[in-house]
Amino acid sequence: MPRLNPDVVTLVEDWTIENCVCPMLVGRFRDPTKSVGLPSDWLDFSTPLELVSVEAKAARSLTRWYRLGEPSPLAEESLHNWSFPDG
Repeated sequence: MPRLNPDVVTLVEDWTIENCVCPMLVGRFRDPTKSVGLPSDWLDFSTPLELVSVEAKAARSLTRWYRLGEPSPLAEESLHNWSFPDG
């Protein structure tokens, strides 16, 4: 996993994975490179996910990396639904 620079990589708080056509990260996105964004109580979503590592606190969509902050109460079940066992 690459080191994700907090000065340039978006942090996603209260995150979960939603079942749309494909898995997408949903949460409160904080882009450190933009001073203005959605209000802090609004949820946003990523492009389709390629990888999620809870241990590394990182996720990769088709277009960018995300740092994972605190998960939402729904995250554990959503991760289970989108996880694949090794092998």
